Amino acid sequence: MRGILVAVLVVAALFLIGWLRYDDTNGDPTVRVDSESVRQDTSQMVEATKRAADEIDRRIDVDVDLDEQPNETP
Repeated sequence: MRGILVAVLVVAALFLIGWLRYDDTNGDPTVRVDSESVRQDTSQMVEATKRAADEIDRRIDVDVDLDEQPNETP
């Protein structure tokens, strides 16, 4: 039962974000995948993920460099 509920929620989410479209033109009901919208959205997500990973990498490098200060003996 949970599997059916999860599937229904996923399909509903796909309709809400515009990746799936229902069309009833000329009495011929169809569900279509808007592949261009999917392609654009996933490209944006990939770019945002790359930028976030680069920023995390930059911050980690800065933090490591700050922690590696030479010990000064008086």
